[in-house]
Amino acid sequence: MALAWVRDFALFRGDFPDQDVVKEFEANYTEQERRDILAVVTVMGFANRFMNTTTGEVLTLREVDSK
Repeated sequence: MALAWVRDFALFRGDFPDQDVVKEFEANYTEQERRDILAVVTVMGFANRFMNTTTGEVLTLREVDSK
């Protein structure tokens, strides 16, 4: 259940289209567990963006042959 919630959080930036996922997530985890899950997701998102930026992978564009 947490993975479905995290997937929706990441894809829809916290605007959950499926409220059933949110209800089930809230029913299965305590407030502290939900805060911990959100903290992990936030840190992972930051770390991913930071590493992409510092390694230059985000800034690398492929040339497109425009024939």
